[in-house]
Amino acid sequence: MARANGAPTASKPETCKNIDEVSRILSVPGDEKTLRAAWEGWHTISPPMRKDYQRFVELSNKGAKELGFADTGAMWRSKYDMPPDEFTKELDRLWDQVRPLYLKLHAYVRLKLREKYGASVPENGPIPVHLLGNLWAQDWSNIYPLVAPPKADPGFSLTEILKKRKMPALDMVRAGERFYTSLGFAKLPQTFFERSLFVRPRDREVVCHASAWDIDYVDDVRIKMCIEPTAEDFTTIHHELGHNFYQRAYKDLPVLFRDSANDGFHEAIGDTIALSVTPEYLVKIGLLDKAPDTSRDIGLLMNKALEKIAFLPSAC
Repeated sequence: MARANGAPTASKPETCKNIDEVSRILSVPGDEKTLRAAWEGWHTISPPMRKDYQRFVELSNKGAKELGFADTGAMWRSKYDMPPDEFTKELDRLWDQVRPLYLKLHAYVRLKLREKYGASVPENGPIPVHLLGNLWAQDWSNIYPLVAPPKADPGFSLTEILKKRKMPALDMVRAGERFYTSLGFAKLPQTFFERSLFVRPRDREVVCHASAWDIDYVDDVRIKMCIEPTAEDFTTIHHELGHNFYQRAYKDLPVLFRDSANDGFHEAIGDTIALSVTPEYLVKIGLLDKAPDTSRDIGLLMNKALEKIAFLPSAC
């Protein structure tokens, strides 16, 4: 989507309804009133949809019941090689293992945000969603500058490296492709580069949220994202290509098996690969001269916690 000029004013939150613009505003720690206005403005678009969404839920649940499930949620949870209720219990069991770490991260982030925003952030309880750097509060890595531990500078900034080199979007994608070919996978078909969307179009609006597509369950795989020279997008490329290479890995199977092992497995593949974007990897591909000493990993680990640990309640 085209970017609007300027930020919305606190007195007119309804003016900021463009999802890309709202996401951009919320991603930069700044004035609390401006952040709140952007978040509230975006949410003014949903009330008119309420009745339509309620009807959608009714129809979805009706269809699920006709297939023998209690509701749509049970149908979704049925695809993990266990009864839906057992899947819920297993999820709760795993979450309880990570929950103590999440609560400590949450408390630390709340403390740091209170230092910046004062009474806008309570001493206890939930953190105001518009201050977490993400429209859905799923990924807190954008507020890293506010919560970085003392002496946590990793010694390099991948975003600054990419910008200094003026690395084109296509080169970033090729770097991701080379990661997978180095593991023994075949190169992506030429149609991938001809049909994918790598940069924001100038002639039309598009949804820039990164996604991967398997059009024909054979060779027509693509990604769609508006790539910027940032560390986040460089990592996201590796994640999205994980979908495409996984799709191609099962393209020769019978059509009923040309899908992931379960509904979450694709994301696991992409996220596992994304964890490989380490300083040592950046050295190997020539983006970094030397990996910093492991004693400086605390900043990298905090950044990863803000991205992954913070996301878990949303994922559950």
